[in-house]
Amino acid sequence: MRKGLLLLNNQIEDIEALATRALLVRVGYEIDTFTLEQSKSLKTAYGLDIQADFLIKELNLNNYDFVVLPGGKHVFNFINNSVELDKVINSFNNENKLIAAICAAPLFLNNLEILKNRDYVVFHGLEDQINGNFLEEAKVVTTDNIITARSAGVVYDFVFEILKYYNDFTRLTSLKHDIIY
Repeated sequence: MRKGLLLLNNQIEDIEALATRALLVRVGYEIDTFTLEQSKSLKTAYGLDIQADFLIKELNLNNYDFVVLPGGKHVFNFINNSVELDKVINSFNNENKLIAAICAAPLFLNNLEILKNRDYVVFHGLEDQINGNFLEEAKVVTTDNIITARSAGVVYDFVFEILKYYNDFTRLTSLKHDIIY
């Protein structure tokens, strides 16, 4: 079974983080959460108190197949000051493991030049901050081991794309049926 990491911080976008996690767990994927904050106790962008499983320094990246980076205001708090997150992202990319980033989170990938010469989508208005090939009409884009998605409005498509990436069509069909998509 697939095992993934999902980033949680204060000001994380609720739908992008929590719905993505819920849908992946629903299909049987194991999802651990981690944070860049000093405490595992967090508050989402819309005021929900949540708890991360791990601080970033507690992770063993060898235990995971993929990482999910939700968007939200937290991205701008950490975009230029998280060497630890840069190491996580580079580790997954160097091992050709899946990196899935939604909304503003593709900015993390841009800082590491991972989106250079690749197709991508990002939250409207941030495309000028990324060096790559912005696909204006797309909701979700997969290029190699990178999935990017536009915003909270495409969370289902984002999760479906993760399942497609792993050719997990049985789970994809079952999920769509179960949630009456």
